[in-house]
Amino acid sequence: APSITTYKTHFPSSSSSSLLLLHGSHVITCHVTCALVCSQVLEDLFGLGPEHQLLMDYSCAMRGKLLLHGRLYVCQDVVCFYSNLFGQDLKRVFQLSNVTRLRKRKVAYVIPALELSLDGTTRVMFSSFFSGRRDKCFALLSNLLSKRPDVTIDGVTVPPASPAPSSGSGSVPPPSAPRSLESPPP
Repeated sequence: APSITTYKTHFPSSSSSSLLLLHGSHVITCHVTCALVCSQVLEDLFGLGPEHQLLMDYSCAMRGKLLLHGRLYVCQDVVCFYSNLFGQDLKRVFQLSNVTRLRKRKVAYVIPALELSLDGTTRVMFSSFFSGRRDKCFALLSNLLSKRPDVTIDGVTVPPASPAPSSGSGSVPPPSAPRSLESPPP
């Protein structure tokens, strides 16, 4: 019986790896997520434990005195940014619980950007996303922040979650009778 040989490759620019399985003369390629690699990156760069699961990472720049290009790491409860410019590491961790506003912005009227307002006083701007990734990052952060009633997302305040209606309130109309797919007789 032919044996199965496994070769693993990793693409550093993405959060996926490829497994090449050789079964006899057949080559099977499998793409798998690198949960272990991603959690190791978060631990090595930011000192975050394994409870912080990486959802997505984006190549972008953080605006400050200088435009610092690096990677934005989005987790369930934190957003992290890492840049290495001329050997100088910049590491920032922003708790999503401190975010009060998320906005889409444009820099110089043409460059798409995201702005996070933290505790109503500090604003952090990320720009230079590759090929429409700003909107995907905005959608992910909007989804994570939509559970909080005190956050304004792109100019719309998220309403607090309404309580579930009680079963005896009578406010829910009864279901209608199912319709027949047959046409009525002539």
